[in-house]
Amino acid sequence: MKKIITLWFFLSFALFSFSQKLDYDNDSKWVFGLNAGLTWSTTDVENKSDTGWGFLLGRSFNYNYGKKVSFDLRTRYLSGKWYGQDYHTTALLGYNSEYETSAINYIYDTLGYTINNFQTEVREVGLELAIHLNSLRETKGWDPYIFGGLNIVWNQTYGDLLYQDTLMGTEYGYDYSLSGISKPGWNSISDDIFESTLAGSVQADFILDNFNIDFMPSLGVGLGYQLGPSFSAGIEHKTTFAMIDVFDGYVNPEKRWRAFENDIYHYTSAYLRFNFRNKNREQHQENLNVNPVFVGSGDCDDPRINISSPSSSSVNVSSRQYKVIGKLEFVPRDDNVLFLVNQEPSTNFAFNPVNGNFESTISLGLGINTITLSAVNSCGTNSKTFSVSYIPCTKPTITTLLSLLNGAIVSAESIQIKLEIMEISSIDQLKVTVNGNLISGGAYDAQLNVYSNRISLDTGKNTIVYTAANNCGATSGKAIVIKRPATYQGR
Repeated sequence: MKKIITLWFFLSFALFSFSQKLDYDNDSKWVFGLNAGLTWSTTDVENKSDTGWGFLLGRSFNYNYGKKVSFDLRTRYLSGKWYGQDYHTTALLGYNSEYETSAINYIYDTLGYTINNFQTEVREVGLELAIHLNSLRETKGWDPYIFGGLNIVWNQTYGDLLYQDTLMGTEYGYDYSLSGISKPGWNSISDDIFESTLAGSVQADFILDNFNIDFMPSLGVGLGYQLGPSFSAGIEHKTTFAMIDVFDGYVNPEKRWRAFENDIYHYTSAYLRFNFRNKNREQHQENLNVNPVFVGSGDCDDPRINISSPSSSSVNVSSRQYKVIGKLEFVPRDDNVLFLVNQEPSTNFAFNPVNGNFESTISLGLGINTITLSAVNSCGTNSKTFSVSYIPCTKPTITTLLSLLNGAIVSAESIQIKLEIMEISSIDQLKVTVNGNLISGGAYDAQLNVYSNRISLDTGKNTIVYTAANNCGATSGKAIVIKRPATYQGR
């Protein structure tokens, strides 16, 4: 347990010490993982947790830019011991002749009951399919996944049914009352030696070195975090369905929860996982960044580059995320493509050499972003450069400048209003109403960003509403002006 807590502290520190970065292009797609954790079980005997360890080797599929899900096909090895310990007595009717051992018969002859316990040692080799939410791992670094598999399980089960006196060389059955025993009481009398073989309780096709061999399916869930392009860490839970009711060495005539009779064993672990890097690809990309690398031989055409997004060499956009789309011809593979964003090489693109489709979603900086797409083959090179200007979209702002004071009381028939309005280009983007009636006329100075107009007032309350709108949204304001009646003399 202390080792697992220490590993948890390491993982917690690592989550805040590294930033995630997936590098699909230089990833070989092969993955190796180490894990350690708790073993526990759901059987006829009360669970007693212990520890286990394992490793896995697998390969990822559909693991690339923009893919919502990816898949791992992996081989797992798991080794551990699963324990159970009851403290109440159990009649021996659950042990028929198929499951009896000399130790059980010995106790049966003396007491007629026993206290169930078991130690099952497991060595497991399995083939698993894992499904990852790849889009979340790519954008946020978190890696939630589910998995299932089929396992070949070497297992052997023993019980601590006799006390072995190593000094005298004798053994005898534990002496406990029919009412059972407390946990401290059991700890004081038990030698913690699981000497009684319960392997005969396992339905196996054959036995090798006292291990039974069974096929058992499993399901599991995991949550990881991508700490770097080739390293991740996380937690995982795996449940294996034994398909037999004697994983614990005992058959209970009553079903658990009135539904299940077969035993289940669990493994909850923390893991470290490593992606193997593609060294040849990294070296080739470095060469491409410095000097064109020509592949192939013979007569051929120079690379052709056609960009459909952006549609021109210079465009303005209001969204930070922008998708570059194009088609490359006579380019044999993605190693022959160089993609620069603001003079920095980027591997954040997908290229299909079969149909030539190129696609990349990039995050733009404020202002002008220069993008260059280059390609090389055995006959030559080609390059296209274009710019995308990121200008954030801003809705209008309105500031009152004259006379339009909310709650003002006036005696004039009309008032002059002035509004400073930013982010509009013409008076057509402004609407002013008095008591719900649209007001026309007025002037808008685009250089000073000022709208001015004289509006007539009705006697009494006048609700003035002004709204400015552009492609990014609308901004409104309101003021109430009270006009005195003509006969008002004041005090």
